[in-house]
Amino acid sequence: MDPHASWFTLFPGYEAVVALLQQNLLYGKAGVVVAQHLFGAIFVLLFLLLGASRSARYFRSTPVPTRRFGFTLIYDAVLGIAAGMCKDLIGTDEWKRYFPLISTLGLFIFFSNILGLIPGFTPPTDNLETTVVCAVTVFLYYNFHGLRRNGWGHIAHMANPAGLKATWLMAPLMLPIELIGHLARPLSLALRLRGNMVGDHAVIAAFAGILPVLLPLPFLVMGTLVCTLQAYVFCMLTSIYIGMAVEHQEH
Repeated sequence: MDPHASWFTLFPGYEAVVALLQQNLLYGKAGVVVAQHLFGAIFVLLFLLLGASRSARYFRSTPVPTRRFGFTLIYDAVLGIAAGMCKDLIGTDEWKRYFPLISTLGLFIFFSNILGLIPGFTPPTDNLETTVVCAVTVFLYYNFHGLRRNGWGHIAHMANPAGLKATWLMAPLMLPIELIGHLARPLSLALRLRGNMVGDHAVIAAFAGILPVLLPLPFLVMGTLVCTLQAYVFCMLTSIYIGMAVEHQEH
């Protein structure tokens, strides 16, 4: 079986997108792989939009939390976890300002990861470009709100984390170190998520190729746990970064 074959090849416009990507010198022959992940991301986004619309209509007439198993229960669980994470880790009265981004990332990453466990689908989070976009979004977002909340104090805190007058002498040394640390955050987020998903799905595919009926079942259970955990870790680190950025700086 063609390793690049998936259900996305049946989508209208797939061949045109592949041809366009292959004409790009940046992708070349890798245009097929990029197209698979691109259509995977579009599929997950459409799925989330439909699920959100259905859940919104359901919760208008049904009390929360719901006891009915389905998409609404998954949405309720993910949003509840994200809300609790925002309250605990960000620790400001305006945690609801940051909740939409964190919950959206959690849902997108979770369903993208799970997509890789379904035969015939390519998960978007197997691609470094997808995880980099998520990570850079987090990086820009928490720095924007850090500047919005603390102004130049957000930059001053990087130069003088201790906040003492005497430690300003160390600013020429501390500022480059802090900047490197901040720039490493999106790289760490992107590589951690992509690496874990590639490894997890590769293990499942390998055992499915040996005995596709029973042997992969324990690994599918473990894979579901890994997919959930990686979405949780990504959102947890996002909440921590936002909380550190918007924390009021007296200096």
